[in-house]
Amino acid sequence: MEHYSQIQYKDNTKILNAMGKYPSGIFYQLDNECNVAQNDKNLLGRILAQEKKNFSIKSSLKNKDKFFICHTAKDVEYGINGFCTKNLDEFKLRMKESVDSIKDQLLQTMIGNNSGED
Repeated sequence: MEHYSQIQYKDNTKILNAMGKYPSGIFYQLDNECNVAQNDKNLLGRILAQEKKNFSIKSSLKNKDKFFICHTAKDVEYGINGFCTKNLDEFKLRMKESVDSIKDQLLQTMIGNNSGED
């Protein structure tokens, strides 16, 4: 009978929580921002607010439009510009385009969309 020893590994709970824990995880923040305002700067603010709670997320000292996530042996840098647009579901993007194209002012008011105004 073979004898196996336990494999030692680093506990990744903090990074998993930073990425996926409801409601503060990056994936939930991204989904929320894409559904509401689609504003990259707001998203970056939400992500960096976690920096105080979770050392797996770091702000960039050189560039205010970037942040780091420490989920590999080396910190990985992410740029926030275009982050929301790149992560929109194709259906949501098409739905938004359809809603934005509505010309009827009553319908615009009913759905709370002001981008269809002339």
